[in-house]
Amino acid sequence: MEDIQKKHNEIVQLINAVNQLTIKFTEGEIVFFKENTISIRFHNAEICFVDLINWSYAFFIEVSTPSMKFISDKFKPYGVNVQSTVLEISKVVHAVRTIASHSMDYTQQSDIDKRNFCESWYVRVVGRYPPTREEEWKLCLNNLLDNTVLYLRAIERCLKIIVPDENASIVLYEWKRLVNRDYGVVDFERVLVQVLKDYGMGDLFDTNKIVKRYISVWKEDLKILKDGFNFSIEAAKIVSRFIEKRELCPVEASDLIGLGAPKSSELIKMNIEVRKIFYEDPCPKDILGL
Repeated sequence: MEDIQKKHNEIVQLINAVNQLTIKFTEGEIVFFKENTISIRFHNAEICFVDLINWSYAFFIEVSTPSMKFISDKFKPYGVNVQSTVLEISKVVHAVRTIASHSMDYTQQSDIDKRNFCESWYVRVVGRYPPTREEEWKLCLNNLLDNTVLYLRAIERCLKIIVPDENASIVLYEWKRLVNRDYGVVDFERVLVQVLKDYGMGDLFDTNKIVKRYISVWKEDLKILKDGFNFSIEAAKIVSRFIEKRELCPVEASDLIGLGAPKSSELIKMNIEVRKIFYEDPCPKDILGL
C-alpha cells in the first residue's frame, strides 16, 4: 500500500499548488480547496478505497464547487486536453459514495442511472462487480488516484495558462462573481428585460429602476441555491415569481392620488382594481385610461 500512499501524497501536493495559484491570482479572495479533515487508512485496500471516496467527495463535491466546474469549463478554450475518463472523476466519486451511503430507490430513474454508472465503472476497472479481492480493490484505488492526479494537473496547467493571458481579468471577474454570488444590476436587468418580454410586458417599465429597488431581495434568494447554479435560469425563476406576485404595475398610488383619489382605504381598493385590469391585459399607463 506504500505506492497508494505516495499517490495520495502527490494529490495533496497538487491541491496545495492549486490553492497557492488561486490565492495569488484572486488576491486571497478565493481558496480553491478548503481544508479536508477526513483521514484515510492505508492498511487495507477495501477500507482505504472507502476512505478515499469519502475524502475525495469532501474535496471535489463539497468544498471546491463551483470552482472545479468553472476551471474545468476553461480546459477546452485554453487548449488543455483531458481524457473523458479523467473528466468524470467527480461523477465516479459522487456515484460510488451515494450508493454506498444512502438508501437507493431503484424505482426512480436517477437512482437507476447512478447504479448503472457505478457498476459499469467497476466492470471497466476490475472486470466485474462488485470487487471482493484485495488486488481488485487496489485496481480501484489506482484508477481513482491516477485520474485524480491527472485532473488536478490539468487544473494546475489551466490556471498557469489563464494567469498571464490577456483575458485574465475577465476570467477573474467571472470567477469571483460566481463564487461570491455577486451579480449586479446589469446582470439582473438583462434577465428582467427578457422575463418581461415573455410575459408580454416589454417596454412597460423602467427596468433599471426596478432592479435597483429589488436587487438586495433577489440576491438573498441566490444565497440559498446550491453551488454551481446557472444564474440566467435561476434569476429568471426569481424574477418570474416576483412578477407573478403582481408587484409591478405602471400605475402607482401616487398616480391615483394625482387624479383625485382619496387618501383612504378606497385608495387601496382602487390600486388593487387597477392592478387586476393591468395583469389581465398588460398595457401602458395611458391606455389604462390614467
